[in-house]
Amino acid sequence: MGITDIDDKIIMKCESEGMKTMPEIKKFTEKMEMEFLADMTDLGVQRPDAILRVSEHIPDIIVFVDNLIKGGYAYVSNDGVYFAYTKLPPDHHYDRFGNLGSTTDSTSNPSEADDPSGAAAVVHDKRDSRDFALWKLCREGQKEIGWDSPWGKGRPGWHIECSTMTYQYFGTRLDIHSGGIDLQFPHHANEIAQSECHHRTIDEGKSHHCCYNPNHPWVNHWIHTGHIHIAGRKMSKSLKNFISIRDYLQKGITPHPADDFRLFCLQNKYDSLITYSEERIRDAAVVREKFSSFLALVDMVENKVQQRDAVAATTTTTTSSSRMPSQKPSEEAKTLTKRLHRAQNNVRVYLQNDFHTPAVLQELLELVSAGNVYGGRLLQQAADVTASMEPREPLLSTARYIRNLFGMFGLQFVHQPVTTSTTSATSGEDFDKVVRLLIHLRSSVRQTAVQEMKASKKRTKQSSGASSTDTVEVEQAIRSLCQSVLEATDSTRSQAEAELGLKLDDGHGADTIVRKK
Repeated sequence: MGITDIDDKIIMKCESEGMKTMPEIKKFTEKMEMEFLADMTDLGVQRPDAILRVSEHIPDIIVFVDNLIKGGYAYVSNDGVYFAYTKLPPDHHYDRFGNLGSTTDSTSNPSEADDPSGAAAVVHDKRDSRDFALWKLCREGQKEIGWDSPWGKGRPGWHIECSTMTYQYFGTRLDIHSGGIDLQFPHHANEIAQSECHHRTIDEGKSHHCCYNPNHPWVNHWIHTGHIHIAGRKMSKSLKNFISIRDYLQKGITPHPADDFRLFCLQNKYDSLITYSEERIRDAAVVREKFSSFLALVDMVENKVQQRDAVAATTTTTTSSSRMPSQKPSEEAKTLTKRLHRAQNNVRVYLQNDFHTPAVLQELLELVSAGNVYGGRLLQQAADVTASMEPREPLLSTARYIRNLFGMFGLQFVHQPVTTSTTSATSGEDFDKVVRLLIHLRSSVRQTAVQEMKASKKRTKQSSGASSTDTVEVEQAIRSLCQSVLEATDSTRSQAEAELGLKLDDGHGADTIVRKK
């Protein structure tokens, strides 16, 4: 990963805060780099294999620029060194991304973003308006940050750093190069121009094809990501229209903010414009819950089968054949297996079709739907120790595929203990404590509702005939609310019995008696 730790914008920022020496600037950029890497870690982004800083590659940049001068592709002027646009080979296609329309004349200026910092406009001493800076000389009489070079003290231009650092570590070929959609022109167009001309210069006299050949380009595949918008505008610090990664994670919009942001991105094509909002993050969380619930179901089936096998092993009336899952696939098992194979094939096609992740997620949601149906069948069969069971392999294979694929996408929840309404990450004594606390909470809420309903009826009876219409309506609303609470606790009791095998007996004053079914 390349780190731009020196450019005009950074220098201006540091100078505005009283930092004017290179050690001071270095300390500032190192702090920013550490915060950035910490944010990436919190988002679940893996550390890069190598971190390349511009300030540590100044000698390499000088050599790179010198090679371009020797090859006739660059020239020295009074304020720096420029790439000569008119010296591009005749067969070099500059407008590879189609940003300039049908022509690339002098009105289409590849140097117009030489200073992306937005610094004050400077009249450059260059031969053609389309030429762009490779090395910027420090202004006379100004104490500017710079390095010595054959052309005078200065610092690198914007585009040259990327070409130099990638050449140092990857040579004359790159398989994949990525960046934001806004970097297509002029940044990436200029990178291609200077890299392919540089590589042609150093390749001269060798038998293999030179790098500028259209059949052997510098980069095989370009990936340009779309922008994130907030409230209809591009997320931008300069527009004060942004939320930092740290603020987003600390806000805790959902229980798994890093995974949910990643899913939010996967729900959109990587090169499309996407609009960030808390509501869309919550929508992504709903998608995550669907997958989590399926994985929880698979774990529940496995736990039930283990319990069934333990009971069956001590039951003399149960034959071994009834405990052993059938190895002959049922029609339902065949259906899930076919659905899994179809999903695997479709996902491969979608990813090969320019990483179409929205279609991948939809395919997996349909697979999970089929898996839930089959998992439900197995759960019912596992509950009866005397019943035969269909094979678990189709369900386990489906879960394994989803875990592996989501692991490849960098989603962490598939590798963590699943916690949903029907399962828990805790076990043993911890699980019992959680259950007791929740049962106690339910019991307290229920008793409060019962007592308040009785009190409301008593108040109404005592003030009968003297109450205003408003008072009567208030007491009715209180009793209606209490009735809703009681119905909710009854529903919880039914769920506890059906899903956890816990029978809750509320007929003992303030205490709820818990029995195993």
